[in-house]
Amino acid sequence: MFRTVVCVKQIRHIYARTGLDPATHFIAAADVVNIVNPLDELAVEAAVRLRDAQGGGEVVVLTLGELLAEEELRRCLAMGADRLIRLDAPCFRDLDAWATGVVLAAAARRLDPDLVLCGRRALDDCSGQVPAIIAGQLGTPLVCRVVGLEVNAAARKVVAHRALDRGDREIVECSLPAVLAVDKGINEPRYPALPALLGSREAGIEVWDASLLGLDPAATRPLTRVVRLYPPRPRARKIKAPDSSLSAQARIQMLMGGGAAPKKKEGARILELPVPEAARKVLEFFIEHKALPDPRPQVVHTPPPA
Repeated sequence: MFRTVVCVKQIRHIYARTGLDPATHFIAAADVVNIVNPLDELAVEAAVRLRDAQGGGEVVVLTLGELLAEEELRRCLAMGADRLIRLDAPCFRDLDAWATGVVLAAAARRLDPDLVLCGRRALDDCSGQVPAIIAGQLGTPLVCRVVGLEVNAAARKVVAHRALDRGDREIVECSLPAVLAVDKGINEPRYPALPALLGSREAGIEVWDASLLGLDPAATRPLTRVVRLYPPRPRARKIKAPDSSLSAQARIQMLMGGGAAPKKKEGARILELPVPEAARKVLEFFIEHKALPDPRPQVVHTPPPA
């Protein structure tokens, strides 16, 4: 049986209404909305499609920590996942990327999957390190930024289409088992039908602790610690004062353009005339440059007869 393990992270919603909490320098508690990382949701959809294309298999969703976004996690079951396993223990609190990868790799090792799928990065910290750590712990190939996926279970091969910069694509073939980090563009997650959503509410959620994974709490000790989170410091934009020698129109254009003086082309001039005279000047300009025919009558001088 072909088994796919999908690592799903519960994250805080990245939008806030009231701004930052001055005590934590992070999103205020009133604005915290826990959701499933959208890129991990793409991985769930890819795993379900892969199982259906092969005519069978198992999709197991792994999540780490407390049950914060239960409704969103159960929606992964409604999308077609077969099992949902939550890894929770006192030593699994406040983990960094390294410790997170170690715990997820220990759970994946116990499940013995053919394929491990993750989102390329989580939208809360944007580190993108966990897939590489899982692959390193499992000793399997790693392919990142996957936007296309083809699996040959009989040959134990996977062909991944990677997104590169400037719209380029790279096709990579590697052996199974493997760890793939999917990116936007691989698919569009389905919206589960109502019966599937209702059935997911009754589904059980397995809980694995550190002893079941055979992990020493010392192995999950974070190697890094976040000291402070804060937005970039705003930079004041310098706007040059308009040159008093410029015309009123040029000064207005300079202010509206953010302080940059309008560039004059060679031979260009600004008309500050009454409307009838300005229109006459514009018409003469077009006639002079052959953009319009000359409406004035042409006087033809004929030589006198010899």
